[in-house]
Amino acid sequence: MIEAVLSFVPPPSISQHVELFTCEADGKYSVGSITNLGSAKVTAAHVLTACDNPPKAQVYASNDIAIITRGTVNKCKNAAVGEPVLFVGHPVSGPSPIRATVDAGVVTQIEKSVVSQQKNGAESSFEGMSIATAYSATEGFSGGAVLSAIDHRIVGVISSQAGGGAWVIYTPIESICLRIANLNGE
Repeated sequence: MIEAVLSFVPPPSISQHVELFTCEADGKYSVGSITNLGSAKVTAAHVLTACDNPPKAQVYASNDIAIITRGTVNKCKNAAVGEPVLFVGHPVSGPSPIRATVDAGVVTQIEKSVVSQQKNGAESSFEGMSIATAYSATEGFSGGAVLSAIDHRIVGVISSQAGGGAWVIYTPIESICLRIANLNGE
């Protein structure tokens, strides 16, 4: 049962895929995650665009993806509907992030257009996103990795959560790989 793997500190084989990202945003502390896809590094676009001085990146707002470092990607295979997945990120605890943790869920929809409501009430529309159930994904998971619970391959990058953490909206890995391949001139 999925609940047996919820909210644990991941072993290095899983946590190696995600780095903590912090920045200052309007005088406040903002937290997110960066996903390592082989030698390429990506995050959710909104993680960077919220920063006062974001690092250079190629931003694709329609998929909520920012490619920080170009490079090779280990494997580009999306998750299937019904596939169990793990979410790795840096949830916020009070004013500071804690170490990477894992949440779990199951993919319920793939390649959908979604509208996400932000904390300030503004709505964002994204194309080609996938959706999975979650136990308690929270702020700070954005930009983190979505991994197959079966073989631990990265299947996407977290964009947002909905329903109080009961749903995770993410960009599928094949969309990200296509963007990286285009940047690399492949």
